[in-house]
Amino acid sequence: NHFFAALRVTVWLRLPLAYSWALGGPQFRSHCSFLDALIPSAPMAVPLCDRNVMKFRARVKTSAIGDLHREFAGLYYPDTRSLEVSELRTVVKSVKLLPMYPEKVYTKPGTGDTYVLEDLMVGAELRLGPSISQRDDGVEKILVITEADLSELKRVTLPSSPVDPSAESVARRAPPGLQQTLFQELMKDAAVRAVAYPFVVTEGSGARKLGQAQLRQPLQKAVPALNAAIINQVIQLLPTDRRGLVSLEHLLDLAGLKMSHCRRQAVLQAFTKVDYNRNGVISEDEFAVFYNAAYHPRVVTGERAEREQLEAFLANFDFDRDGRVTFAEFEDYYTFVSGKMDSDDEFLQLMDRAWNLDKRNLVGIPFH
Repeated sequence: NHFFAALRVTVWLRLPLAYSWALGGPQFRSHCSFLDALIPSAPMAVPLCDRNVMKFRARVKTSAIGDLHREFAGLYYPDTRSLEVSELRTVVKSVKLLPMYPEKVYTKPGTGDTYVLEDLMVGAELRLGPSISQRDDGVEKILVITEADLSELKRVTLPSSPVDPSAESVARRAPPGLQQTLFQELMKDAAVRAVAYPFVVTEGSGARKLGQAQLRQPLQKAVPALNAAIINQVIQLLPTDRRGLVSLEHLLDLAGLKMSHCRRQAVLQAFTKVDYNRNGVISEDEFAVFYNAAYHPRVVTGERAEREQLEAFLANFDFDRDGRVTFAEFEDYYTFVSGKMDSDDEFLQLMDRAWNLDKRNLVGIPFH
C-alpha cells in the first residue's frame, strides 16, 4: 500500500537528506522541494525543511582506539528542545547514516535540565544515555561538539531604533531644568514604564508612536507631579511625523533616558538568548530555562515556591500580564534600569552577569 511505501521512503531518505551538509553534499535547504515532491503524503507533522533546526557534528570523548575516528552528525530543534544524532559510517566507499539517538527530548544527567542551544556549541559535551547503535547498543557515549551550524535557525527581526536626526535636537531645545525634572519624575516608582506602555500596545507595527492627545493622559496619570503647563511644554517640544504622532524614542531622549546603541545591543542580545525558539516572544517556559528560581533567597528560606518566584520575575517584564514578554516590554524594563546607571560599562557588566552574555558563569547560578 502507498502509505507504507511512503513511510519506508521517509525512514530511509529523511536522515540522509537532512544530514547532507555533514557529508559535504548540497546544502540542507536545497533538498526541500525534492523531498516534498517525492513523499508529499509522508506522515510528518511538520515538513523537515520548514523546521527551526540547528545542525552539529561531534566525536566521541574516549581513549579507545576504535572510537577515535568515529564521526557523528546531529539535529537540534529549539521549538521542542529535542535532538537526534546519527553516526557517519563509510561502507564500501559510500557514507551511510546509522541512527544512534532518535529524536526526542534529552535531559542532562544530575540536573534533569533539557538541552538548549548554548549546550550545543563547539567544545560542549553531550551525555544522552545508552545509544541504540548496534555497535554501542546499551552503552553510554559522551559526545563532544566539533562543528555547529546555526544557518537554519529562525531569524527574528526585532524592533529597531532608527537613527532620527530630529531626536538629537529635542533635548537641546528644552528649557533649562525641564530634562532634569522630567527625568526625576519618570524614574520615581518606575513611572517611565507606565508612560511607555501605551506606546507599546497602540502601534502593533513596532513604531512605538502616539498622538499628542493620547500622550497627555498617561503623563498625567503616571507623573502627577507634572502640572498641565509642563505637560504642554513637553508635548510641544516633541516632533511629530506626517500623521501627527510622537515617538517614544523622542520622549526618552527629552527625558535623558534614551539608551545608547551599545546598551540597546546588550538588551537585544539578552532577549535573543532567552527567546530560544526565535518567535519574537519570551514565554514563561523560556524564562524557566534560563532563570533558576531555586537560588532566590525567598525560595531558599521557604517563603516562596519556585513557580511563584518565576512568576514574580516574569511580572517585572510582562506589562499586560498575558504570560509572555515581547521585545518592547523587555526593552522598556531595561530603559528604567539604564536610567539608574551613568556608565555604559556598568550597564553592560550588569547585562553580562544577569544573562551570562560573557559566559563567565560556569556554575549555573542563577541561570542554568
